[in-house]
Amino acid sequence: MHFGTELLFLLICVSLRRSKLNDAWTIAAVAVTGALAMWTANASVELSEWVPAHWCWEILKLPIAVATLLSVAAVQGGDDRRPKAVCVAAGVTLGLASLAEWMVCQSIFGEFDVKFPCGVAVWHTGIFLLFALVPYVYNTERLWPWLLSAISGPLHFLFVHWWLIDRTKSAMGFSIPYEGCIPHAWLWLPTLAFGIPAAIGVWYLLKKEHVDLASGDSRLASQGAAVLTFISLVFPVQFHREWVTLGWAIEGLALILLFHWIPNRRLRVVALIVLAGAFVRLALNPAVLEYHKRTQTPIWNWYLYGYGIAAICFFLSAHWFGEPKEKWYERKGSAFLYSMSGIVLFLLMNIEIADYFSIGPTLTFSFSGNFARDMTYTIAWSLFAFGLLVFGIRKSVRAVRLIGIALSLVAFAKLFLHDLDSLEQLYRIGAFITVAVIAIVASFVYQRFLLPRTKT
Repeated sequence: MHFGTELLFLLICVSLRRSKLNDAWTIAAVAVTGALAMWTANASVELSEWVPAHWCWEILKLPIAVATLLSVAAVQGGDDRRPKAVCVAAGVTLGLASLAEWMVCQSIFGEFDVKFPCGVAVWHTGIFLLFALVPYVYNTERLWPWLLSAISGPLHFLFVHWWLIDRTKSAMGFSIPYEGCIPHAWLWLPTLAFGIPAAIGVWYLLKKEHVDLASGDSRLASQGAAVLTFISLVFPVQFHREWVTLGWAIEGLALILLFHWIPNRRLRVVALIVLAGAFVRLALNPAVLEYHKRTQTPIWNWYLYGYGIAAICFFLSAHWFGEPKEKWYERKGSAFLYSMSGIVLFLLMNIEIADYFSIGPTLTFSFSGNFARDMTYTIAWSLFAFGLLVFGIRKSVRAVRLIGIALSLVAFAKLFLHDLDSLEQLYRIGAFITVAVIAIVASFVYQRFLLPRTKT
């Protein structure tokens, strides 16, 4: 009965479309009424022993409601008068479907013992495939169906990944280990599988639509970005903690590289957002230092690859940021990425020094009480400031030069106001000579390569 009701409203929409009576309000009323008829349906038949009958019906009717609303949009595919209205309707469908999926899964996971978690993962995958088919059944020349398909991939992958991984289930005040659908070593496989629809979209646009890579077509950019997203998620799904941050950094760099293949400027905007998120996780998240217990191996530890790989991604993204740079965020993009790379490298340097001199299982930051450590901080800051100065001169970036000079002044202040009073005589002489040599060399480089020469 309920399936017949949903089909009836879809046929009404088709009839209105054919008779050219499909004004926006009529189509909206048909879509909303048809969806509500399915969502508010009550069933009394138990379809399986998976979960109780009510939730079985919820699981069945949600994909049908989604398919119906998307079918209404597909019927409007030939109508160019209201593309924005159809776009909004499809976007709202994605939002409501994701909210409903989350609510159903929370109810199932919180109240019932799901016997077939892989079945729930397949259910999410089926709904994702409905959205992935939208460009082909609606209009391949429009941008929004491809965007809808690209956005739905990572969104539904979160639901699927939730059912694939091992975790702890809380029920009735007890913590129960929950075994995932597949072995942990194979989690990369469904991650790449979710990128297949986007890869097919790239192939379709190149081979069937004859889209030129150099055109910067937004449809091609959205599908390419979706493919890169799932490729960059391979390591985070296998590992955790810092690998989530590294996945974001690698994704940002990949988007910058994709921009050189598909010169769509939206790719650089997304890359800046993703890279900024990775920077925040490293620089403004104190919990990052507690991801792993401190080991007895100095320098060659997880800090080096965690902060080092992210800094390299920031630096290469700035180096390959590319042209044009017409908008303000494009003009500031390279400097912004270079700054993030420098800050992360400076944090890495200080963390490695603290780790080298720390005692015990925790990382300890201290700037007094250890002569060798205090001298190491001062010399390291001076060398880093010199590196910033040279880089700023080489790249003609005034802000980097000023930061290098400011850090040099901080190192000098630490040397004269703190180190000379607290260090022993030998360390005091070593720190003073080293910083003085660095300052002399920096002054020579600044005058030699930056100040204008006087003609003779």
